[in-house]
Amino acid sequence: MYNLSRNFLQLVIILFIAASIGFAQFRDGLNLNRAAEKLKLTDAQKTQISNLQTSHQKVMVDLRAKLEKSRIELKEITRKNDFTRNEYIEAQRKMIKIREEIQLASANHKMDILELMDAEQRKIFADLTQFKGRNKEGCCFNKPRFHRKRR
Repeated sequence: MYNLSRNFLQLVIILFIAASIGFAQFRDGLNLNRAAEKLKLTDAQKTQISNLQTSHQKVMVDLRAKLEKSRIELKEITRKNDFTRNEYIEAQRKMIKIREEIQLASANHKMDILELMDAEQRKIFADLTQFKGRNKEGCCFNKPRFHRKRR
């Protein structure tokens, strides 16, 4: 009995570790450092992309901090018992504007990187960043997302 429970516990621990390692490896997006060989980037391109990534990270840290401050301001407004509709709407608009800034900064960063690449590298980049398992409707595995039997 002792050996059976010990073996079961070992199996559970091994499965837990394997699952956590598997989830840790999943990342959204593309790491250009790892894809540099496939993209056949020159040393100058690698340096320029690295500089762009560093400056973009700095900008994003500032924008995310700005967004977090606006969230705190919204909490302060909603904690008051007598806040007005205009105060609340203005706080929401401020957060929306910051989110737009974040999206524009990300789009500009992507385009800055793409401008450094030639046509062949752009094609490879597009292949690497595209999710292959989606059909025209955007659902995975070519099945409708919600399918119900009609009666």
